[in-house]
Amino acid sequence: MQSPASFRPKEDEYPPYFARYISQLGTGHIADILVAQSKRATERMNSIPDDCAEFRYEVGKWNVKELLGHVIDTERVMAFRALWFSREGGATLPSFDQDVWNAAAPNTHRLLSDIIEEYAAVRASTIALARSFDEGMWLRRGNIEGNSMTIRAVMNIIAGHEIHHLNILSERYNL
Repeated sequence: MQSPASFRPKEDEYPPYFARYISQLGTGHIADILVAQSKRATERMNSIPDDCAEFRYEVGKWNVKELLGHVIDTERVMAFRALWFSREGGATLPSFDQDVWNAAAPNTHRLLSDIIEEYAAVRASTIALARSFDEGMWLRRGNIEGNSMTIRAVMNIIAGHEIHHLNILSERYNL
């Protein structure tokens, strides 16, 4: 029998907003997907010229470093949620405002190479967390401001969210 982590979450495992991320994914164990993604994403990020790191495709939009920082912050938050749910934390977790977080983050003042290094460290931690879950944990649920989610959904959202933003790098930043 396959692990629940090898299947995409069902629609009742997450709020409808996140379907756009989950729909980006193929099949397979989510930890394996995260590993493969990490290699591709790191190569992709390393191909970005330093002189493009502060490029914004439109006034008021994030520059490349801010976009990558957002991917990292979101992964950290989502991984914490999965950890919380796995340990049956019980309390409702807060949402986070990505624009407030990004404005408070120091990404614009950092080297692109440092951001990429941080991405690799965060992703390695997320993969280790995913591999730590036993069969029974994947369908555990938690609550984020009134929205019930499973660990399986949270981990799939991490992967799909990254795909979404790397697609934006191609489509809007031409990188």
